[in-house]
Amino acid sequence: MLLVDSSVLPKVFSQVLEAKELLASGKVSTAAEAARVAGISRSAFYKYRDAVYPYESRGIGRIITVYLELRDKPGVLSGVLSEFANAGANILTVNQNIPLKGRALVSI
Repeated sequence: MLLVDSSVLPKVFSQVLEAKELLASGKVSTAAEAARVAGISRSAFYKYRDAVYPYESRGIGRIITVYLELRDKPGVLSGVLSEFANAGANILTVNQNIPLKGRALVSI
């Protein structure tokens, strides 16, 4: 994923967002109508609709940070990450400190 200031992007991207908002709000009922109101072609709307999102709606859920103290044994962190994956979570960052006295601090 890439975060770019909208002021440097072609206008079509903000128009696609406008069209998507019109559809989501129910102000228009079809993609063709949304594209027309937003001032873009229907093909431009379909080309970019799945690639352009407003910043605040990109993440469906919440961003949380989990701090753990794990045993310094092979596979422990991998097991924790597998549980996140099984729950359908997306991992943004993993930070593991150097293990001391058989324990490692991890933030996910």
